[in-house]
Amino acid sequence: MKYFSLKSTFIGIGIAVTTFILAGFVFFWFWLDEYQKTLPTQFGDEVITAFEKSDGELLREHYPTFPDELSSTKEFEKYLTDNNLQENLSFYQATSKKKDEIIYEFKGGDKKLAQLTLKPTGEKSFFGFTLYIPIWFELIPLEPYKITVPAGVDLFINDELISQEYLIGKAEQAEIFKQVGFEPLYIYEYEIPEFIPVLSVNATAADGSICNLDWDKTNSTIDVKIIPPDNTITLIKNFALDAAKKYIVFATKIDAPRDELMPLLAPQTLFSQSILKYDNSWGVEYVTDSFSDIIVDRYAKYSDSAFSCRVKLKYNVTNDKGVTKSYDFNSKMYFSMKYNRLYWVGMDSLV
Repeated sequence: MKYFSLKSTFIGIGIAVTTFILAGFVFFWFWLDEYQKTLPTQFGDEVITAFEKSDGELLREHYPTFPDELSSTKEFEKYLTDNNLQENLSFYQATSKKKDEIIYEFKGGDKKLAQLTLKPTGEKSFFGFTLYIPIWFELIPLEPYKITVPAGVDLFINDELISQEYLIGKAEQAEIFKQVGFEPLYIYEYEIPEFIPVLSVNATAADGSICNLDWDKTNSTIDVKIIPPDNTITLIKNFALDAAKKYIVFATKIDAPRDELMPLLAPQTLFSQSILKYDNSWGVEYVTDSFSDIIVDRYAKYSDSAFSCRVKLKYNVTNDKGVTKSYDFNSKMYFSMKYNRLYWVGMDSLV
């Protein structure tokens, strides 16, 4: 009897110990589970997952401050892909000015993506852990967008007319045309300092002219120009090339006459006066010449009577000893139109 009594005692102790261990394990399991759930880093993990999956809808659902423009997965994915933001995704705790707040900053590649701010709810979990709640989430601007738009053009960002709240000023463009009596030609300058995902850009000129968009995503700039109609482009191209050739011959050939160049110039401009005063007695003598690497592009319309384009070419000359030398011409040329005839107003040298 004593043997069975002792055996029963050991069995009872074993059961009690096993029950205690199991209870402790279950307790620890629930404790660990709650600990994981109350860790503020869970919110960071959630955001990283959304970035990885391009899940704008999830971020919008959990964070009302997430931009509406990126709520759809398609738009969010395009934004992340276009800017290479899904590489090496990570987040870290940043310094907060408030003692009880936690700030997480998110990075993709080498750029800061977003910032998440958490604060204590004022409540504790069952096991006494501090509970946190997100109070602010924002995407960090990659770069403020700087936009220039000529007068008479409506610019649409993401299919919406750009808000005038982003207008920071206006400036005269191509002031050189004031030399031929034109009224000031203005260009409007916009800056979007806060985050607006620029997913599409369109421009419409009031007179129906075609607009050219120089959209530099790397430097976050958009430069809008009005393009002349095709027949005017043909006229500008032929005139500009002829004028540039006559100019470079006059500027380089010793004692070359002005007779062919002067009729092309708008009178009484600083440029025409400089040609009249130009001394080309220092120029070179040559027996043959030719033009190569000719480019005429970057056409722009400022008004119905004011235009510009870029002309780039190489002027090659050979002297009587067979020595060849080349001169580069690369300039933005400005033209006025009067009575359906173009005049050369001036130029800016380009690098």
